[in-house]
Amino acid sequence: MNRLDIVLSKIDKVIDILSKAAIAVSALTLLFLVVQITAYVVSRELLHGQWLFVEEWSGYLVVLIFYWSCAYALRSGAHIKVDIVSSLFPDRVKRWVECFIALMGTGILGFFLKGSIDWVIYALKEGVVSDYPSSTPMWIPFVFVPIGLSFFGLAMGLETVRRITVALAGHHNKQ
Repeated sequence: MNRLDIVLSKIDKVIDILSKAAIAVSALTLLFLVVQITAYVVSRELLHGQWLFVEEWSGYLVVLIFYWSCAYALRSGAHIKVDIVSSLFPDRVKRWVECFIALMGTGILGFFLKGSIDWVIYALKEGVVSDYPSSTPMWIPFVFVPIGLSFFGLAMGLETVRRITVALAGHHNKQ
């Protein structure tokens, strides 16, 4: 095992821990969301009570569930992969096309990560709150996005490095 493989292996372990922790938080959040919505519906129907925060926070928590699941989905091969065009290329060309696509994906994730961080900073500086009666400080739900995108970006960056090393080595990486 060369030095690069050792470094990549250590990075892979860290990203594995992060993505599994994030998917665990996502799963628990989903479970909490189901219980919360069920309790809200029962309360509304039987007790005629309204919990105004439920509808607001349900939306915020769906954002957490989505973004915090992306890294795990990438690592487990659950993202949709369309290879209609690239499947027509010879293996060598296909590997380099996949490198280019992975580089583009990593760059786009970086762009979105920067934008989401700017969003959080803006909400903090300006004291932005929700229009709901709870007046939730919006930096709280906004921060779910850059955290999830950070995990996803790390996983995508590692995937990009792997694809480049495979293309340079001339071997086809079986997925």
